[in-house]
Amino acid sequence: MKQSRTLLKSIAFAALLCLSHGGASAADRLDWKKAESELKSILASLVSFNTSQPEGGELEAVRYIYRRLNAENIDWDIYRKEPQRANLVARLEGDGTGGKPLMLIAHVDTVGAEPAQWATDPFKAVEKDGYLYGRGVSDAKDMVAANLAVMLWLKRSGIKLNRDVIMLVTADEENGGVKGIRWMMDKNWDAMSAGFALNAGGGVLLGDNGKPNIILVGVSEKMYMDIKLTARGTSGHSSVPPADSAIYRLARALSRAQSYNPGFRLTDTTRKFFKGIYPFQNDDAKTTIDLLLSGSQASVQQAAAAIATDQFFNSQLRDTLVPTIVAGGYAANVIPSEAAAVLNCRLLPDSNPDEFIAGLRSAIADDGISITVLEEPRMPFPPPMKMDDGLFASITAAGGELVPGAKVVGAMLSGVTDSEYLRRRGIITYGLGSLAGQDSVVNIHGANERVAIEDLNSHFRLLYSVVHDFVSARPEAAPAAPPAAR
Repeated sequence: MKQSRTLLKSIAFAALLCLSHGGASAADRLDWKKAESELKSILASLVSFNTSQPEGGELEAVRYIYRRLNAENIDWDIYRKEPQRANLVARLEGDGTGGKPLMLIAHVDTVGAEPAQWATDPFKAVEKDGYLYGRGVSDAKDMVAANLAVMLWLKRSGIKLNRDVIMLVTADEENGGVKGIRWMMDKNWDAMSAGFALNAGGGVLLGDNGKPNIILVGVSEKMYMDIKLTARGTSGHSSVPPADSAIYRLARALSRAQSYNPGFRLTDTTRKFFKGIYPFQNDDAKTTIDLLLSGSQASVQQAAAAIATDQFFNSQLRDTLVPTIVAGGYAANVIPSEAAAVLNCRLLPDSNPDEFIAGLRSAIADDGISITVLEEPRMPFPPPMKMDDGLFASITAAGGELVPGAKVVGAMLSGVTDSEYLRRRGIITYGLGSLAGQDSVVNIHGANERVAIEDLNSHFRLLYSVVHDFVSARPEAAPAAPPAAR
């Protein structure tokens, strides 16, 4: 997504909704053009498998992946909670001198697609004007393809690994991971135990020259909660409407919910984020950030309100809620007795869900509206990553090699990923994103989903280079660096 405000004049934070990308210093004689051509081919093949929810049906896509692994003699196993809902674990063995394994994780299921709303077949990858179109190209089959390509090229390179590298392809992420990461963590942890992980969730900020000057790495994410509002009223014939219409009552409740304002607040991660981007801002933006970080309470709220006119920064500074499902009635001439709406809520990591619900109930102020929590965060929520470990050092080194002069800054995802479950296990987990900043996920989860080829390639370069730097046994002759991101 791109911004045009004074603060962060141009931002491409594609993957902070949910994706990732890559490239850096340890190219190790990799033929980038050949690797990127293979990457695009893998992604196109993955798109051809309809793995959309609610059915998922990831098995055929996973079979394609293991055939690619077989060609390079890479070990793998499939784990299924249901016959068609497949997860895959592949492993490249290292000598263990570097410590615990590194996991590359991505989900192969997608949200659904309504073909009538698409300009192309959603399950056939179409390349046009520098973009690849198809369901899952930006969430998250692009990352599955990148992870697979990293595994293939690491194996082909013949480099000595200082630790195991594990690739985990999960099912059911778009539906909460019950048949995917959650089941794998509960039942098959021994098969994929790792100390570090890389997932979706990063991006870049662009400077006034349109080039990246800040590389954003996902170190935490917001909490997910679904709340159902239900209104009841008198049913009957529409020609004689009653005073207590369930739909009108629900509409009033939704209007009040829209006005619910829990207030702006900085978390540890967002405070560090604004400090990190501060040196790259103009004087007006620096003044706003100064007030946000150290002003009076009134000044902080004023500064946050100015920044939050942008929808991304609004998501970073407060708890949010939005109606995503509304249902009521079954015939045009019948007044329904009930109407309901689902509110999707994204809470800051240090929020109290019970207090949020109490505040919402107070804002709606209608005893005739029942409030039911459909899905709530599991507490306590995992803390943000400390950014003081070897994996973050490799991210910093790789990012600096690809984008000279850029600063690596930790950031919070407004969306959620499987990273939550890894962090709960104490796995140091970071999210990576594209270095190109081509605004490629404007249609994520929507019709005509697309990814810029430049984003896809820069993602792979960052990912491969971070992994290579982190898992290469030392000492090693310094390989030629790949070209810097343009």
